[in-house]
Amino acid sequence: MSTFFKAAIALIFAISSFTVNAQCPGCVIQDSLCPASTPGTDVVFCGDSTFIDTAGTYFEANLTFLFNTGFKINQGDDLLAALGVAFPFPIPGGFPAPFDIFVYVERGTLNSITGLPAGISWETDSSANGNNYTPALDNKGCLRFCGNIACGQTGTFTAVLNFTTLSRQNLSGLPTLPIPGFALPDSSLNNYDLPVTFTIDPSTNLILSVSTAGPSSVIDSGETITLNATPGFDSYSWSSGDTTATLNAAPTDTTWYVVTATDEVGCTQTDSLEVQVLSVVDSIPDDTTGITTIGYNSAMLQVYPNPSRGSFAVDIAQPLAESATIEVLDITGKVVYSGALLSLNNTITLDGAKGLYLVKVITGANIFTRKLLIH
Repeated sequence: MSTFFKAAIALIFAISSFTVNAQCPGCVIQDSLCPASTPGTDVVFCGDSTFIDTAGTYFEANLTFLFNTGFKINQGDDLLAALGVAFPFPIPGGFPAPFDIFVYVERGTLNSITGLPAGISWETDSSANGNNYTPALDNKGCLRFCGNIACGQTGTFTAVLNFTTLSRQNLSGLPTLPIPGFALPDSSLNNYDLPVTFTIDPSTNLILSVSTAGPSSVIDSGETITLNATPGFDSYSWSSGDTTATLNAAPTDTTWYVVTATDEVGCTQTDSLEVQVLSVVDSIPDDTTGITTIGYNSAMLQVYPNPSRGSFAVDIAQPLAESATIEVLDITGKVVYSGALLSLNNTITLDGAKGLYLVKVITGANIFTRKLLIH
């Protein structure tokens, strides 16, 4: 069996097993956008093949393509220039065509489309007969892309349209002459991959995150903590049942708070934060008898991150006395770290075990304390 017949059988099988996502309204061929037949090209797009839209929205776009219905190279014309072939070195006077040559596409088939953004379907004007086109009868076809672009998508997507074309060359009945980019005169099948670009913008520039009013998510039992979700979304839904961007919570046990935010086109994002609650049995002696104490919630002392993995920052919000010191005590009251405090911003690393600690800053007549959880 000849190569041509094997390829033809393979093409028929591909056509018979090929299905179309028939969910879009019919496409419209845009004749005004189509150029004249171009030497060296079997299939070209008419108009722009780059599309831009926003995730979470409905998308619809039309694309027209053109099969080459033929062009003539007259005997004596520069054959390479006519075919758009760049020769590695110049040929004086060009490479003249020995005969009149007529090149055309006899049949075209759209085989497949791959790489479309999620949520996008497509339809052609020729789905009833397997996306086959006969350029001699109708050399133009069209596609319609449509659908709801999936939320969360962003970036550039390249969809590849694969065509098979059956090309012929007539050489005034004279012997075969190979033509770069086209089939030989005895006919053969050529494959073409043509890219279409989709740029998907995110549905919102907001990235949802939940944070506390301060640097810590560790509180004493009975305390209230303020959780802030990123503002700017259309709506919020907390696991506690609240529907505002800011949540004031007073958990009695360690609790995870989950919030889902919805943007203007209906896309959702979710984030969560664990609030660690220290129970009564976790209390640590302050040892502040006779000294004015600014307690755990004071803005004068910030310890973060909290919980920590052993390394944490200690920031003081007022000038230090000359003899300022810092101590870290474990849950039994034992001092596991102490030293002079010379700066308002400090970093401390503990090599001790996981657990609850008290960070104590003594400066002049004041003691500032913060509880720290190491995990």
